[in-house]
Amino acid sequence: MKIQLQKFGSLLTSRDTGKEAFGAFRPSLNHLAPDEKIEIDFTDIGTISPSWADEFISKIADEFGDRMVLLPTANMSANSSIELIESIRGKVFNKVS
Repeated sequence: MKIQLQKFGSLLTSRDTGKEAFGAFRPSLNHLAPDEKIEIDFTDIGTISPSWADEFISKIADEFGDRMVLLPTANMSANSSIELIESIRGKVFNKVS
């Protein structure tokens, strides 16, 4: 399953909207095959904050572990947000090179 974050907007900046987005999207994850990967796609995102990413991306990683992978992006806010979350949580997300 590929999750295109642009479906939630191009400015993903608040913890509250990240939590709301995860809550709305979470039921879609119930239909995954047991070995299906979850790919996070940052295409066409203008800005994503660490707090939004923590509420959405970290929650998926907490539940699905190594099945979640981050697709490559040149978006500096996405890369910085992911690095900060990894640093704070002490866990590295899976990434496609």
